[in-house]
Amino acid sequence: MTPAQATLLVRVAIAAGGALLAVLMLGPFQGLENAMPVSDKVLHAGAFYVLANGLFIALPRNRRMDIALGLLAIAGASEVLQGLVGRDCDIFDVMADAAGIYAAVIPMWAERLRMLTRETPYGDLVSLWNANNRRQRSAAPSRPMGMPKGTKPWSHAAAPVRRAAPAFNPDGPSA
Repeated sequence: MTPAQATLLVRVAIAAGGALLAVLMLGPFQGLENAMPVSDKVLHAGAFYVLANGLFIALPRNRRMDIALGLLAIAGASEVLQGLVGRDCDIFDVMADAAGIYAAVIPMWAERLRMLTRETPYGDLVSLWNANNRRQRSAAPSRPMGMPKGTKPWSHAAAPVRRAAPAFNPDGPSA
């Protein structure tokens, strides 16, 4: 299985799980959480933890914090919609959803801190954290002199031309 196939599989699972969550949260299942052996807040947190981790895999080109904030918006919107369809609108459900999302984000922050500590153990933490922040960088990287317009900096066309070193002459420079 290739990474692209695994990502597609996760996307299908997330779509099916998201549809199931939407039906469970917005459908006429008012007393269903009382039949579960755990609190509905634990179920909310667990569902959004799994959803957040699945979306981190399914959307590899998106920033994790953007995904987390989007999920938080979905959590709030689902509670508002529950209030509109005659179910209980509970702010504590949104807080449980946020706890599940936060639990998915914490390991990534810890790994980032580990990386920063490993690479520059005595640097200023705030400046190191912001050094790789994509939002604070300029939108378009500058193009080196002589690079054709439209050439990506990492392509082979952007590589500097390497000239062969002059052959070694043991007798000295030739005249």
